[in-house]
Amino acid sequence: MNKDYGEVIDRWAKENPLYCIGPFEHKLMEKTILHSMEIQLGKPYVYMHLGTCEHLIVFTDARY
Repeated sequence: MNKDYGEVIDRWAKENPLYCIGPFEHKLMEKTILHSMEIQLGKPYVYMHLGTCEHLIVFTDARY
């Protein structure tokens, strides 16, 4: 079972309201397909695994 590392980010966002970020939505990678995600172009997303390996993803274009 995968560990939800997003709890740490949620807690940080709640403790730092000056940044005006959150609430965040968490999804299990193994149960999520890109087609089912609602994304915003230009908004940064974080894919995190192994607890310390973070990948920043920004969608800049979409085609149907």
